[in-house]
Amino acid sequence: MANFVYFGSIFATRFQAGKDLRITDSSETQMKAPWLAVGDKFISARPYFLSLTPKFLEGEKLNIGKPVSMDGARYICRLPIIHGVDGCMESSPDYEMIRAWGNTLKSKNFFHFYARHSPNDPTIDVVSVVGSNDPGPCQAAFMMQPSQVPEWMRSRAGFVPVLEPIPDYSPATLVGQHVTVIVTGDTLRGELLDYSEYDLLLRPEQAYQEDHPSLGQWGRWQANGVVIIDRSAVMQLIPNIPAAL
Repeated sequence: MANFVYFGSIFATRFQAGKDLRITDSSETQMKAPWLAVGDKFISARPYFLSLTPKFLEGEKLNIGKPVSMDGARYICRLPIIHGVDGCMESSPDYEMIRAWGNTLKSKNFFHFYARHSPNDPTIDVVSVVGSNDPGPCQAAFMMQPSQVPEWMRSRAGFVPVLEPIPDYSPATLVGQHVTVIVTGDTLRGELLDYSEYDLLLRPEQAYQEDHPSLGQWGRWQANGVVIIDRSAVMQLIPNIPAAL
């Protein structure tokens, strides 16, 4: 039996440009989003047709994974991965989840949605989904394959986000490791050198050091290229998010 849960909100208010996509907390004026829970992952129970484009999704980092906060919990939000490294759907890390999701679709359903091609390839494909009364391979009641659709039709493809919970990490366990630090208005990646009750000491990646952007009240540059970050401004501290998400 399918396990549906309801939390968070996904919506857009400027449909043509897709610039107002919101993946955020739910509120009294927004209906909570329905999700299908499979193991520790969640997949949107329905596609969102919000006139998004591959370029916009890539800009939002939704092909490789974007940290989001929904109703008090943190997740990596990304597109489904439809193939494994060998190009077969059955070896996709999302296969069991996609199969369970497909089995919830109504028969004779037909639509397109965006998906990531494989774990090692962040290319965004438009996927065709066709519901069926007869179970297909591995009892998946749908057919799914990359589609060659005209460019003008791509903005009509659905958005079917996947959520993976982000665990909480103690700085003590991450000293000396490459980490991602998410603060209000910015994301830094680099080596965590040290920490205290009040601060984190981070050596940012070389490109960030070369750009040397001005920091908000949450941080300050040191002469040796190290950044001191106010821990009260840190939203999330996690091991560096791998590109294969």
